[in-house]
Amino acid sequence: MTTIVHPPEARARGRKPRRGAVALTLARAELPRLLRHPGVLLGLASAILLVVTAGPWGGEPGDPVIEHLTWGLGMFPVPVAVAFALLGSRSKRNDTVEVEDATPGSERGRHAALVWLTVVPAFLALLVGLTAGALAELLDVGKDGMFIGPVAAGSLVVLGQTAVAAAAICCFALAAGTWLPHWTTAALMVVVVLQGADTPFHPGAWDTTHPVGSLLWHLAYGIGIALILAAAALLRHRRGMVVVLIAASGLVTSIVAGIGQ
Repeated sequence: MTTIVHPPEARARGRKPRRGAVALTLARAELPRLLRHPGVLLGLASAILLVVTAGPWGGEPGDPVIEHLTWGLGMFPVPVAVAFALLGSRSKRNDTVEVEDATPGSERGRHAALVWLTVVPAFLALLVGLTAGALAELLDVGKDGMFIGPVAAGSLVVLGQTAVAAAAICCFALAAGTWLPHWTTAALMVVVVLQGADTPFHPGAWDTTHPVGSLLWHLAYGIGIALILAAAALLRHRRGMVVVLIAASGLVTSIVAGIGQ
């Protein structure tokens, strides 16, 4: 169970900490556990393995580097989604809801912290993608690169789509684990994420032959979907104007971007 620590400024002033400050404090406390989670470690290992074996160094000569990176990075969120589904249902499965509600953070604060942590898979996807792209440039693999060449701008946008997709998938898994708190929900995430791999939302369905403007609209569309899913994860334990604003901004963004693309 996570230890609740008040933000230093709140302790110094003797005031009740704000919800946002508590959520961020809990997120920092949960971060090491998330990075050590078998699902995250497996996702990273599988992404690196796929990038090395079928990434910029595989495929047909002349193919853009990003087209091979999206395949390896596209598999990354599958085990990570399992991890977030398990995190979302942890309180119910461990029967610690009453204990957590007795703390300043409460179960609601912990779930808000987990929503913040969905940016971690996005960052890891960017890190792996940028590192692999840089190595491809240094080794001069003979394909259109991510940083130099005619498709460089589109490649970076597609990499951004991959990162946003990772965050959105983890928000979806967190929401599923929160609303259906059972270990079987985590197992179902594997099937659901794999089945959704070929949808237009997934960056692998797009490539750098599309105009950069179209790719940017698709990136905005993914951000909108991620916001809606984040609101769904929060809604189970928190109902208020903040959740409404997150959901509304995500809905407007996804509709406008969907029309634009």
